[in-house]
Amino acid sequence: YLKDFDKAAATWTRYIHRKKYDASGYINRAKIYARQKSWDKALTDWNAAARRVSRKWRRYRIHLGRAKVYQALKQYNAAITDLRMAYKTTTSTYARRRINKSLIACLEAKGDMRGALKILNQTKFSRWDRSPKFTKLRLLVGLGQLEKALSQALSYCKGPERFRSLYYRRRACRQHAWLQYTMRLFQLPVTSQAFDNLPERPGRHSRKGGKSFQKILKLLLRSATKRSRFHKKKKKPTPPAPARPRNQPLPR
Repeated sequence: YLKDFDKAAATWTRYIHRKKYDASGYINRAKIYARQKSWDKALTDWNAAARRVSRKWRRYRIHLGRAKVYQALKQYNAAITDLRMAYKTTTSTYARRRINKSLIACLEAKGDMRGALKILNQTKFSRWDRSPKFTKLRLLVGLGQLEKALSQALSYCKGPERFRSLYYRRRACRQHAWLQYTMRLFQLPVTSQAFDNLPERPGRHSRKGGKSFQKILKLLLRSATKRSRFHKKKKKPTPPAPARPRNQPLPR
């Protein structure tokens, strides 16, 4: 709480000297070393904790913590192995979603875009979680499937999968505009029906030739930032009835 990590590490070291066979001391000290970014010390403690633990739910914590250390050290194969072991030791849907997010990040960093996309499609994320959708766009671009990424981004900002939040619609529009700009810049085929009014040959993307990125983005944002069907129109408040004076007699 006070972020005095040296004192906290010293306290857990004293605890380990007293109770050598208790894994909780190693687990807590490993977390402190991870906060200090002392990855080698954290890895040593996670390995020591793994040798002293037999319960399933504690093994899940150890695999997950050690995977984060491996990820920081860029040892992605070891991190993937630990994450898969953690996935097997838990039945919680929330925990499995969290593990799959880390697994996708490791596979993406390793360069295995196809494997990451496969896990992303198999996982049922929460409908309120937008990050997997933007991850999917990034993976499709990494695989070279620009047309698919283009149509996916369009559906997020003004299509059937349109986001409720205006912030995320704007973000999806920026992704779409960037893809459109990139494809036109490198003269790649565009099959999307979003920009039929754009010229076929973009020329140089300057003020004189073709449509610039800012113009494409402005065109998209104009259509995407309209009022969503989820935003109900506010009813105008009805004016209050005029007050009757106190001494005035009631109408007969």
